[in-house]
Amino acid sequence: MDNSTSTFQLLVKSYVNNVISREEYVKIRSQLLEELQSNGSIEESEFKNSSLISQFTNANPIIQCVRLEHHYPRTYSFRCAWIYSVRITPTINVLLTPNNLYIWQYVQLKPIEFHINIDLDNTLAAPLLAERTQLPLSQIKLAMKKGAVWLSDKNGINRIRRAKKSLLKGNSLHFYFDQNVLDAEIPLPKLISDENGYSIWFKPRGVLCQGSKWGDHCTIHRWIESNDSKHRPALIVHRLDRAACGLIVIAHSKQMTQNLSSLFKQRTIEKKYKAIVCGEFPNHAGLIAINAEIDGRHACSKIKKLEYCSEKHLSLLEVHIETGRKHQIRRHLSEHGFPILGDRLYGGGNSVDLQLAAFFLKFKCPSATHIKEFHLPKELQPSF
Repeated sequence: MDNSTSTFQLLVKSYVNNVISREEYVKIRSQLLEELQSNGSIEESEFKNSSLISQFTNANPIIQCVRLEHHYPRTYSFRCAWIYSVRITPTINVLLTPNNLYIWQYVQLKPIEFHINIDLDNTLAAPLLAERTQLPLSQIKLAMKKGAVWLSDKNGINRIRRAKKSLLKGNSLHFYFDQNVLDAEIPLPKLISDENGYSIWFKPRGVLCQGSKWGDHCTIHRWIESNDSKHRPALIVHRLDRAACGLIVIAHSKQMTQNLSSLFKQRTIEKKYKAIVCGEFPNHAGLIAINAEIDGRHACSKIKKLEYCSEKHLSLLEVHIETGRKHQIRRHLSEHGFPILGDRLYGGGNSVDLQLAAFFLKFKCPSATHIKEFHLPKELQPSF
């Protein structure tokens, strides 16, 4: 940060805290603005039509900590000739227009990482992060709950969620702050069957099976852990694409995870999918097998046409997979000229969501040792 920007931040903080008068502020600001513009320390952006500026025109020139992210879209527009934006802290942004300066609670559009070495024993995680990042303590606690904070210690690197977690000298805190990730919401998963040691769920489109360092609250297993009345751990056994929907198996202990995972590895779990594809898929007495490598590895999909809609020129297919490569069904169908409707990656267009659902599971129950079958309700399956 150059001296001009640093001085400007000090100036604004002084005015906000009533250290200097309005007249002193205006005089110093005009001098600094000229210097800031000349050395490129602040960005100029052009904005179009918005009613947001009307919120400020008759207001006090300084508006502090107004949480606009709850009321307005993230792309802010202002009805004025030009506008400058200067960050004061990670959460406070300064808005400069020809006539006034405004401050509001800043929505962080670019991700920020904080890496903090712990110098004293019994340091509390949340207050330390609030001090170092200048984020509100409540926001820190929420970010921890959503999986954005990690701890490096003798046990490796793991997420921590407890705000009052006591840290030791030599530990390291890692905070991955991305407001867009933390604000994300998901459609609600639905319980299909509770088998005690494991459960079968409907995963809606948009729900993740794996989180990132920026958070994990949008994953199905984390949602289940947070909402399960039995307060059981929820462990992923297999995955579905984010854009796909359907049946997914969740284990509730490490032992059950191992037992179920072995069934998938041994390919003794029967999985069936339904997909709506573009075009008229050929008729065939049995299953049509597609054997085509994916990323250099063997992959096999078996397909049967269930129905064709001539009016929409779409086919409803049933798909069995013997392997589970990434995007296997989507790639196999697209490469053979029948992209799945709504598949933005593989040529199915973007007019609707991806029309691919896991609708059937069959396997030997690790607990009861007899065959179990699970079906996705018809209203949740793809249809014309």
